[in-house]
This record gives sequence, C-alpha cells and structure tokens, in this order.
Amino acid sequence: ASTVGGRVFEEVLVIEIEAGNALLASFRVRYPEFAAVADATVEYWLTDAARYAPTSWGDDMDPARLAYAAHNLSLSGLGTGAALPQ
Repeated sequence: ASTVGGRVFEEVLVIEIEAGNALLASFRVRYPEFAAVADATVEYWLTDAARYAPTSWGDDMDPARLAYAAHNLSLSGLGTGAALPQ
C-alpha cells in the first residue's frame, strides 16, 4: 500500500496449505463405522483399491475404491460391527 506522501507499506503473509486426502475424507463420511480405524490403515486399503478400480472407470472409480476398502477393513475385523466370514 502506498500513502499520498509516497511512503510504501508492505506486509508478507504466508498461508500454508496442506493437501488432504479427499478420498479418505469421503470414506469417513460414507462409512462412519470405521471412524476408530487409523487413517494409515484406511489409506492402505484405498491405495490397494486403485489396482482394482482404475481411472478408466470414470465416475464409478471413487465409489468402487471406497467400497473395496470398506470390504477389506471389514474382512480384517475392523470397524464397528465388523464380522469375519465363517
């Protein structure tokens, strides 16, 4: 900013932006029964899901990855009400 008298006022503002995992956030909303499961564990299964639901699936890709991760977490006995197959 400059004053009428020619003085200049400068201020530096630094804003840190942390990239979040939007897929993890979607997972948390869609599957609240896994709220107690660590982020790293959920992210592992979301990453693994990429092998089975590729980007070529378009709009179906994210829901498929979310469902795959929830399925595997449940099979692992994680989450509220999760049960292993008998």
